[in-house]
Amino acid sequence: MIRIAVLVVLCAASIPAAVLDVRLYEHVELQSVHAILGDVAELSGDPIVAAQAATVVVQAMRDTAAYTIGERQIRPQLLRQFPGVDLVITGTCIARRQIVEYDEATVSAQAEAHLRGRASDASVTLTVIRCSGPVRALKEPDRPLRLVADPLNANLWGEVPYRVRLMRGDHEEARSLVVLRVSAIRQVSVAARDLPRGHVLELHDLRLDDVVLNRSSGAVATPITDLIGRALRTTTHQGQVLTLTRTRPPIIVRSGSQVMVAIARAGFEVSVMGQSMSEGAMGERIRVRQPNGALVQAVVTGPGSARVDQR
Repeated sequence: MIRIAVLVVLCAASIPAAVLDVRLYEHVELQSVHAILGDVAELSGDPIVAAQAATVVVQAMRDTAAYTIGERQIRPQLLRQFPGVDLVITGTCIARRQIVEYDEATVSAQAEAHLRGRASDASVTLTVIRCSGPVRALKEPDRPLRLVADPLNANLWGEVPYRVRLMRGDHEEARSLVVLRVSAIRQVSVAARDLPRGHVLELHDLRLDDVVLNRSSGAVATPITDLIGRALRTTTHQGQVLTLTRTRPPIIVRSGSQVMVAIARAGFEVSVMGQSMSEGAMGERIRVRQPNGALVQAVVTGPGSARVDQR
């Protein structure tokens, strides 16, 4: 019996242990949420052990971070599942999920394209003075990504900030801040000569000119045809930009002038001559003194005429 036991021990000692050689890759990019050993290393040695070890999960990868996978991480997991296996582990692997990245140039171009669309007919010169960085997200072929640019104020010139978001459906994956320096030129209506306050504009009073946009020029150009026949609110100098807000309908009733006032009463209308106590354009309200001395509010209906509704 003693001889048999010694023989068994000697035979067992002569059987070599299974060997698993793990050579970690330097860098890998993966689509899966979990990195298995077969993704991050070349396995050799005992083919049965190698096939089983290839499916061992060695790292959870739920974000865009880079993970370092090495011997200290792998050996305990393999020894628990393959006790007695002779392990040889070499190298270190940097593993990350596959990502989609839009660099700073692409992010900035999205903001530039949006601003040019807002500027419409303006000739715009753009300079990117700041971009907070690229945007990136995990690659998911069945859930595409898109860039969305949103202006953070209504300016079309000067320093214009943009928020550029990387969207997957309705979910924001990442964002970047882009600040543009904008010089915008637009063809606008300007005074062709010095013009006094109250002057009613005619075609020869106006011309088109290229103007660098600023806060006083206005964001929207006013066509010349919309200005003809309107009166200037203030004295205007040659080359000064003209907009609807700087003009008004022409005054057709002057203060102190005689006004025929139509007064509508229930079922009939009377007209009396009064004196205007203020000036007004078509559709504006004026004060009129009636022959009996009473003051009424009337709406200008034409040159020298107004109407009071008394219901």
